[in-house]
Amino acid sequence: MRITSVEPVLLKGDDAYRASAGGEEATDNGDWQLLVRVATDEGLEGWADVETLGPAAVTIISGPGMGVTGFKALGELLIGEDPRHVERLWDKLYVGSAYYGRRGIAMQCISAIDNCLWSIRAQAAGVSLATLLGGARRDRVTAYASTLFRETPEGMAQAARDYVEKGFKAVKFGWGVFGEDSGRDRELVAAAREALGPDRDLLVDPGQDRCAAAATRSRCANGWRIMASAGWRISSTPNGSTNMRRFAPSARRRSPPASRSRRSGSSSVSSGRDAST
Repeated sequence: MRITSVEPVLLKGDDAYRASAGGEEATDNGDWQLLVRVATDEGLEGWADVETLGPAAVTIISGPGMGVTGFKALGELLIGEDPRHVERLWDKLYVGSAYYGRRGIAMQCISAIDNCLWSIRAQAAGVSLATLLGGARRDRVTAYASTLFRETPEGMAQAARDYVEKGFKAVKFGWGVFGEDSGRDRELVAAAREALGPDRDLLVDPGQDRCAAAATRSRCANGWRIMASAGWRISSTPNGSTNMRRFAPSARRRSPPASRSRRSGSSSVSSGRDAST
């Protein structure tokens, strides 16, 4: 089996990033979205989505690249390769893009392609991806709603109630206006916690890029105190997406736990070797 094409599919929406004042749905990533399709000569295909700057990612995947190693477009590195050799191809993509890559958009594109290759490998083996990776650990997982902080406590409460009515057992609020005013932050988190009730989890994403900046660390530390007092369940990326060394100490100090961001630039199956635990 050989790879015949690596295609970025760029989708354009009409909505811009927007946190609403009321309970109506907020808009996150409503402008550009990118899908990646890897096709083979035996008809098997792998698909993945990638959250990144889509227009730039198209060029990184489909080129044109340059003649020297390290400056290659990702797609050209894969044409004619056996997609089942996932780990070797991950290394080839990493080395082939090393001069402009290693972080950021290039790594995010590698992650999407890596997911495509694992999908094809599972299809070729005639098993589920879970089985290929060692077997399923559970037969169901909890789905949570993920949305932006609203601008008012009333908006937070209404949004939380709307998600409860849709059947969600957990809701994550993030970014938006959180971190601009500590008093308002406290009111927003408390409103969501009360509206969700005692049987549903509140998750909070304080906005890792702001917390990574030295100028805002004290504000984010205050945000941690606000979240802890409100009975939050988990936080997403409190240390900045590339500060791996701080995750283990954070995990030991904080309860409930903190998660690593999809923005960390190495979130694919193969590249998980770079993650801290």
